[in-house]
Amino acid sequence: GVLPSQFLEAKAKDDRRVVYRHYPVRDAKQDLILGKTRPYEPPTNCWSLGLKRNMAVALASGDVIAHFDDDDLYAACYLDFMFQKLQEQVPQADGPGGLAATAAIVTLAEWHCFDFGAGRFWHINPKTDPNVLESWRDEMCYGYGFSYVYTRKAWKVQAFPDTEDCEDDVFMSRLRRQRHVHVGLVKLPSLESGLVAHSYHGNNTGICEFRGTKRLGTVCEPFGFEGAMQIVASTRRKVPNLRSAPPA
Repeated sequence: GVLPSQFLEAKAKDDRRVVYRHYPVRDAKQDLILGKTRPYEPPTNCWSLGLKRNMAVALASGDVIAHFDDDDLYAACYLDFMFQKLQEQVPQADGPGGLAATAAIVTLAEWHCFDFGAGRFWHINPKTDPNVLESWRDEMCYGYGFSYVYTRKAWKVQAFPDTEDCEDDVFMSRLRRQRHVHVGLVKLPSLESGLVAHSYHGNNTGICEFRGTKRLGTVCEPFGFEGAMQIVASTRRKVPNLRSAPPA
């Protein structure tokens, strides 16, 4: 975008671990919304989400990369839990070096959703939900980048495509075709164990957990998001007209 994020600039000043880089370039998301760019195609004269992901990984100093969607809720234990699951993907046969020497990626096989308008959670498991089309199951389990945690070596095997839409799905699909890349689906400890809540607020670029207007999954009350709910309450006060997700 043209202007930097005041929120991230402030965080970078308060916490030395936060590295924020702003580049004043056009955002390909706007071209996609206006129909100037097609999904899966490189944009013209602007930076795509895939390109920005590649730059962020290149700037990062660690051997493990975690994705976050900026409008989703994450439990405090999320990174510890997913890092442990990533380590479990590393076979002893890979020898010394551990994660740094291994191409591996994990993502959640099930997760929660949160409706900002209604203040309601629900749980979705694409593998077992009878309302998920068979042809959608793999894409829903593997293709959503909000819970990707992977090694730098996996990214070196396959970088993100220079596209604004579906860059995470293409990235994962290509990694899954590589025999030497370890790919794991992570189950929740229990249905009520909250790790990530994919949010709906009326301005989403997609409604992945719906089939038409029918909500997939089941309503539940997970634990683990207590800290995040303070931010949710503040957001709902500041933006009282957030729309609910489509009805079940």
